[in-house]
Parts: sequence; structure tokens; C-alpha cells
Amino acid sequence: SVSLGAEYTYRQTLSLRGGYQNLFLPDSEVGLALGAGLRGTLDGEALGYSLDYAWADHGRLDSTHRLTFGVTF
Repeated sequence: SVSLGAEYTYRQTLSLRGGYQNLFLPDSEVGLALGAGLRGTLDGEALGYSLDYAWADHGRLDSTHRLTFGVTF
């Protein structure tokens, strides 16, 4: 099988992601995955944050949604 993915980031702030898992595998339960991310700083450069969202198709198991929030200091 082959899995592919790509990410485009605009000004190190907004990211758009896409991918496909197990391409060419006839009985695969996974497939298309899409996502987006937002990154920035608070209080100058001392405190950073990130917010990421992802959606993935899992065949019979339906789709999944993932949300991640991160803080860096």
C-alpha cells in the first residue's frame, strides 16, 4: 500500500493538510484525511499556542474528528 500526505503553511500561522492512507489496498478501512492548524504567540514571543483539527475517513467505523490545543513557553 501507499500513503500520501501534504501540508501547506501560510506565514507560519495557518496550515492546511491532506492525505490518503493505504492507497491501492482494496480492503482498507482508512482513506482520506484532511486537517487545518493555527499557530501564534501571546505576550510577545514568551507564550505560544497551537490549535489543530483533523478529520479522517475510517470506512465501516465512520469518520473521526480530532482537536488538539497546545501551549508552548
